[in-house]
Amino acid sequence: MFEVEFSIRDMFFDRAAVQNRLDKAEQRELSRIGAFVRKRARSILRRRKRVSRAGEPPSVHSKDNRASLKNVLFGYDPKIHGVAIGPIKLNQLNLTDTGRVTIPALMEFGGHVNIHEEQFRNMRDRTKWFRRDFRYRKRDLMRYRVRRATYAARPFMQPALDAEIAAGTIRDVWISSLERA
Repeated sequence: MFEVEFSIRDMFFDRAAVQNRLDKAEQRELSRIGAFVRKRARSILRRRKRVSRAGEPPSVHSKDNRASLKNVLFGYDPKIHGVAIGPIKLNQLNLTDTGRVTIPALMEFGGHVNIHEEQFRNMRDRTKWFRRDFRYRKRDLMRYRVRRATYAARPFMQPALDAEIAAGTIRDVWISSLERA
């Protein structure tokens, strides 16, 4: 699974550190590719109430523009000398058998997640469980359980990249940069 280990805001194409590493043409072309793929990824995602089917892009249920899958950023990645494009992490703790996984990674690749839940011991309705808040310690008043949930892949970043390649926009950007050189 691919995860960017740096702050993407430090690698925006308008930052001095990035501008010093790249020449103007390369900076412009990588920025254009990132913008094309970001726009396509945002347009693939739909705000709707229904849950998407496995294999189709996920539905966006949040109306918050910041904490949403539609908040896609791109920036220069010095490790690959290219552009990294993807949604922000979202601040929800999802645990797997091997560690943590982010919501965007879970949507893109699918997988298994352990959901920690709690319930008041004196609740009348024994069917209602609530997601556990890890900011607080376990309490004697509560019952706890771990439920394993399986999520089917609902990719949207890879299809966005594939669509831009098929449309020829990425190829056209590089051809135009070679013609200028």
